[in-house]
Amino acid sequence: MRILGCPLKISRYRWIYFPRLYLESFGIDTKDATVIRENHDDYFIYRPFAERPLSPNEELVIIRNCSTYIPSSFLLRNQLTPWNDELYLAGLDDGLKVCAKKKVL
Repeated sequence: MRILGCPLKISRYRWIYFPRLYLESFGIDTKDATVIRENHDDYFIYRPFAERPLSPNEELVIIRNCSTYIPSSFLLRNQLTPWNDELYLAGLDDGLKVCAKKKVL
């Protein structure tokens, strides 16, 4: 298992910025990429796009210039405030996990 970790600041407009090297190590284009986001109560998993049926908790999202948005429902559910709070990023074998809690694994 490959584990990389770092905090991600939530911008005032609900965007997060992935470090470029993280995206590149998972084969995700840093300029403009469609990825699969697996949604959970307190975390997301971002995976490279694959032509397959999506699960009920998955959706396609765009990463532009290493950034993507966080749904406001996720922020409310986890009592996070843009610009004040941060999320936690870990690189797993098959994707990037973005978690609301410090205990990522």
